[in-house]
Amino acid sequence: MASSVPAVHDYLVARIKTLPELEQLALQVCDDWADHRGDVLVVVGGTPDNDEHYLATSYAQLSGERHEDVTVASMIWVRRTGDNASSRARHDAYTILDAIDEFVRRDDTLGGTITPGMPAQLGEVRMRATPNAQTAGEGRVCDLRWQLKWQHRG
Repeated sequence: MASSVPAVHDYLVARIKTLPELEQLALQVCDDWADHRGDVLVVVGGTPDNDEHYLATSYAQLSGERHEDVTVASMIWVRRTGDNASSRARHDAYTILDAIDEFVRRDDTLGGTITPGMPAQLGEVRMRATPNAQTAGEGRVCDLRWQLKWQHRG
């Protein structure tokens, strides 16, 4: 069995783009950090801080099957300008996070890309707001760093 990680990345990038509740946000979804960034970005498997993926592999003694325990660091980045920019950025970022969470909960094998020991689920989420006065002059940002976790048995 090959690692589940590449198939999960491909599946998430393809599917997040099509979530109907996110159509109005002009969402850019990319695998690892984007080569250019719009105002609404979802990064599957990367952050500018180089948060690491975690993959622990073991083999079952009796069956010889490979077991993976995986944590993938990802992010949502939303920039807004004008009136109530901070509130709108935060609202849109959490709308995206909630849509991804609901999608993963409905399809916790991620289209069959994982054979769960533990189905896919969102883990830790950290929020960062506009970091400094210079950046604030360009609008307001809400940055959500989130983890996707699963165990694959195959």
